[in-house]
Amino acid sequence: MPESHPVRRFDLGALPWTVAGYMPTSWTGKSMELGFGLEPEIAAVPATVPGSVQGALRAAGLLPD
Repeated sequence: MPESHPVRRFDLGALPWTVAGYMPTSWTGKSMELGFGLEPEIAAVPATVPGSVQGALRAAGLLPD
């Protein structure tokens, strides 16, 4: 009979989350190993989990209602 293990649960909503906007090909030709960081087109804004990107952008005033 297999041994039973307790289920571990994590509250992801208790962690600080952000979303940022990158162009689809912004990674091309850039490397973290060479010291080039990826710069987002839209700076990071606070987000909630559960939630949505649209909701986070609206709450930050970047997306009109």
